[in-house]
Amino acid sequence: MSLIQEPVIPLVGRLVNENPGTISLGQGVVFYQPPKKVFEDIAKLDLSSSEINLYSYVGGIKILREKIREKLLTDNGIKVSEGNSSFQVSSGANMAFYNILKSIIDEGDEVIILSPYYFNYEMAIRMFNCIPVVIDSFGSEEEVYRRIETALTPKSRAIVTISPNNPTGEVLSEEFLRKVNFLCKSKMIYHISDEAYEYFVYNGKKHFSSGSIEGSEDYTISLFSMSKSYGMAGWRIGYSVMPEKLVGPFRKIQDTNAICPNVIAQYAAAYALDVGKAYCLEQIRTIEENRKYALQALKSLGNKIEFKEPDGAIYFYLKVNCDIQPIELVKRLVKEFKVAVIPGTAFGSNIGCYLRLGFGAVTGDRFKEAIDRFCKGISFTV
Repeated sequence: MSLIQEPVIPLVGRLVNENPGTISLGQGVVFYQPPKKVFEDIAKLDLSSSEINLYSYVGGIKILREKIREKLLTDNGIKVSEGNSSFQVSSGANMAFYNILKSIIDEGDEVIILSPYYFNYEMAIRMFNCIPVVIDSFGSEEEVYRRIETALTPKSRAIVTISPNNPTGEVLSEEFLRKVNFLCKSKMIYHISDEAYEYFVYNGKKHFSSGSIEGSEDYTISLFSMSKSYGMAGWRIGYSVMPEKLVGPFRKIQDTNAICPNVIAQYAAAYALDVGKAYCLEQIRTIEENRKYALQALKSLGNKIEFKEPDGAIYFYLKVNCDIQPIELVKRLVKEFKVAVIPGTAFGSNIGCYLRLGFGAVTGDRFKEAIDRFCKGISFTV
């Protein structure tokens, strides 16, 4: 466990708590709540029912599975026939990734991840005494693809893509995802496609689900989450589509560490999916306004920072042109300017000073105040 990094979100959270008045642009959450219908329908449940108070089927309750199957077809182009068990509900997409990983790897195996990476995935790979093979994602998609291809070895078991991306906000093209998916097929390894931010796209970009590729069902694993799209992070519901041969191992692992996802939360997720993505897209319009405000403010910092405009997700990934260690800069921004962001070292950016700045959790004047504080902090510090 000594090789596994300390979780960064609680660390920054402590800094925020120790400095009252700080506005946090750190944790990756959205400002809005689940649809009103969720609370209305939950209130109608018979909470004394055994269906609520006993364990549920390990892979998810019937009503939620039906809603997921419909959503996968209409929103992602992924066809799962009625009665097919190749998608499973879990306590968040993080647990799905953990269960999947345990199902496909043995000690010493390799999993390819793109850097900057989502820290929980790198941590999970190391927890299983496996090797995260980190590929630099900066540059053209063709360059990144060649790096992935070169990095493959007989120990490779999977390639992980996250699109829209946490932490960079990049939206991978359909062409790139198809190439990676075909590479996985040709090498007989898995393509794990994280699509937690599927609706968070801007500038006319389109999200593409790798699981929709015809004939890819035997080696493609797709991960989805209710946390961001429906403002349900605390409810801890995710779901995943996987090859049929992985369902058995997945269920064994989930039955061992959770038995089943929270039953009331599963009903809530079903009610949210009944409302549909129109609810999410309406909220995302506000987040898009945040993105535009932050973009103009950050550009005003000139050569003090470098960044690529995010086309998706809810983050800017910034390179600050200074010699300060990222965590030290984060501490100064909190203590002196009352604004919090996340150090890039958590995402594998160990050379240079990188920061992740979120634009999904705070809105209106409070968000503008946070951005203004951040820009002032960078101007005075760098």
